[in-house]
Amino acid sequence: METPAFTSIPAEQALLWKVRKGMFPSVGAVRKSGTTVILEDVAFPVAMLGAAIIDLQELFKNLAITRPSFSVMPKTGISTL
Repeated sequence: METPAFTSIPAEQALLWKVRKGMFPSVGAVRKSGTTVILEDVAFPVAMLGAAIIDLQELFKNLAITRPSFSVMPKTGISTL
């Protein structure tokens, strides 16, 4: 996974929100038969966001989730991973 990059540029935020809205149908359309798509929103204080991303990456690794996809949309910026 990549290091998160944040933006406060409205045009970039709008584009990333558009990506977020299209993720579920896009991911669901390409998943293997018999697998499940889980799209879950979670919240963290902005000050703890970096640590939370690292924790999520470790959780995915521990659960052998090999192709996680998640977006981070804090109040002060948006990051896609």
